[in-house]
This record gives sequence, C-alpha cells and structure tokens, in this order.
Amino acid sequence: METAGLVRKSSRGESRRGSGDDPREQEVTDALIWLRTRVWCLGLDCGRDPPTAEWEHAPTVAEFVRASVDIARVNPWPGEPPLMLVESRSLGGVLRAMTSEYLCSIAATNGQVGGFLHTEVAPILQRNDRVVLYLGDFDLQGHQIEANTRRVLEHKARRRIDWNRIAITEEQIAQRGLTPILKKDHRFTTEPGGAREFEAWECEALGQGTIQRIVRDALDGLLPEPLSDVLEREAEQRVRVAELLDGLDE
Repeated sequence: METAGLVRKSSRGESRRGSGDDPREQEVTDALIWLRTRVWCLGLDCGRDPPTAEWEHAPTVAEFVRASVDIARVNPWPGEPPLMLVESRSLGGVLRAMTSEYLCSIAATNGQVGGFLHTEVAPILQRNDRVVLYLGDFDLQGHQIEANTRRVLEHKARRRIDWNRIAITEEQIAQRGLTPILKKDHRFTTEPGGAREFEAWECEALGQGTIQRIVRDALDGLLPEPLSDVLEREAEQRVRVAELLDGLDE
C-alpha cells in the first residue's frame, strides 16, 4: 500500500496517523489501525496468550494417540529444517501456512529487535547446521538490518551460518523492472528535522504470489526428495499406525 502511494510509514517527529497531505492517506491509515485492533481482540496476535486455555484428553492413552495420528508429521529434511527470517511481520503471516507444509521454521525480525534475536531466534540455530533463508527490503536500512541480524545470530550460535537472501534481490528488481520508492533516513544529517532520501525496493513490491513461488522454489531446491513423496509416505504411515492403535481398543 505504501508502494502504491496510499499510505506511508511515519517519519521521525511525524504522527503515525499520517502526514495529513492527502485525505486518502488518513483514511487508509485509520482503516489499518481499526483492522489491527480487531485482530488483537480476536486473540490472533502471535505475541499474546489466548483468552482461554483447554487441555486435550481421552479415556485411554491409545485413544489419545489415535486422535493425534492425523496431525503427525514426517520430517522431509535430513537434519533440522531451514529457518526462514523475514524483515516484516506482515510477510511472515503470508508465508506461515506454506512453511508449515515444509516444516520450515519462520520468524519475523520486525526490523532491529536485538532482544528477540537473542532469546527466540538464536536458540533455534544453536548446535545444528540449519540454513537461513532471508527475505527483506533492498535498501540501505534493509541491508543494515540484515547484516546486524546475521552478525548477532552467528555470534550467539557460535558458528558461521549458511545465509541465503532469496528476496528481494538486485536480480529480481532488474528482471521485473521494479520502480523504487524514496525513504527518508534521519541518521545521516545533523540538521534538526533533516533527512537524506534513499531509493528503496520493498520486498512486498514483488507481489504475494511471486514471493510464495520464490519461497517454494527455494525450499524445493534444498529438499533431498520431492515433498509430494514425503507426504505420500506420511499418509501411508498414518494409516498403518491408526490400524495398530484401533486394534488395541478391541
């Protein structure tokens, strides 16, 4: 929506309710705030606990396990699945369902969030050789965010990480002839209220469908065998285990 010119992220010293230059910008910003509050009220925000808690149970252990057979998964990877890191939480939400198919871990860094990297993400990369697939904006700040994220995680994991930026890349920008937007950065001026403008290509400019294809192609390229073969084997094993458990109840 920012790329389309309907709304823009606030600049330092500017209200998040918009610049006020365009009434459409205010309307879209208000709509986004309304939607965000409704998502929180529904308990869909990943950072909040649900309003109630219920615990699964069954008359017997066999029945409990039987009820879980249909959701049992087979790891398609020879070791730990890759870790996908995305710069924005919105993009993470778009890709979450797809990464669940591949059992690929996913986390949104949400910009420069050092505490989150230390406590939540770094432990995923410790004592294993997980590959990292990264999606972020192609601009000065985006590159700095990526570099800092990698530096922190390699330090905490105590290893060099096989790091792969799969979007947005310079090649993707050239192939699709994407037009940059201008972002203001206040870190490079000493004048009060001053800022320098830099060209930027946001990852979302590729489009949701294109991003999903890029992610799927990257994961398929890393898998030792087609995911469809793994899912077929998984379904067969579920049937066999279910039959054994059903026999225990007879």
